[in-house]
Amino acid sequence: MNGKWFAAALEDYSKYKPYGPKYYNIGVALFNLAQIRKDGIDEKLIDFLNKTKVPYIDQDAWNRFGVNRAVSLHRRFNESLVTGYTDTPAIVHYAGYKDWQKTNYKIARKEYLRQYKEMS
Repeated sequence: MNGKWFAAALEDYSKYKPYGPKYYNIGVALFNLAQIRKDGIDEKLIDFLNKTKVPYIDQDAWNRFGVNRAVSLHRRFNESLVTGYTDTPAIVHYAGYKDWQKTNYKIARKEYLRQYKEMS
């Protein structure tokens, strides 16, 4: 991550891409704090968030300023509805609306994906 600010999976299956063709899901991410501090980006992010109303707050800020300072992780390290799914996920990110949360808190990944496909 030399010279980069973060590593995250791209939201390949999201229509929300306000800053260009790439948009990273920060729900599961690695941050290069030394580089972030060296570049002084924290003040720029804070200023943006204080002046701009965005739906995905920190994620939008990182994508607004850091899309070219990111390392793309394979979606298996942040499998979700917007990053896509694989046969061998390392981390499953249950992001977004989940109807099953109202009644069943021990949901399996397959049920999560089945309900998503029905909503699409």
